[in-house]
Amino acid sequence: MRAASKSDLSELERNIEAVVQGHLAEVRQRLQMAVERALSSVSHAPRPVASRPPSRRAGTRRSAQSLAQLSDSLYEQVLRHPGDAMPTFARAIGVTVRELHRPMALLRSAGRIRSTGLRQAMRYFPTTAGR
Repeated sequence: MRAASKSDLSELERNIEAVVQGHLAEVRQRLQMAVERALSSVSHAPRPVASRPPSRRAGTRRSAQSLAQLSDSLYEQVLRHPGDAMPTFARAIGVTVRELHRPMALLRSAGRIRSTGLRQAMRYFPTTAGR
């Protein structure tokens, strides 16, 4: 076996450098194409916002009449669907769960509704005394 000459080593070095540069150029080109494809598929249309029932303006108080009507609607829902949770009643009435907290508290304190469970597992039932 003969020893590699200095010119053979420098030629080998140039060939390796050319292969590496060619590979890097191809990787850059593929990367650029992938980024362009990804950016072209991104829609600039705004995301649809989940529809929420119209609510009253923050900081405004409900009238006693409005609160009484909401309490009556809530009581009717509890009578129709005993054992359901607050989100079910809110969807049926067309208001947010938060808007039902005060009417529910009034119905419970009046003895018309009783509840079982805690937090997310709370269920509501009509009482016989409240009829």
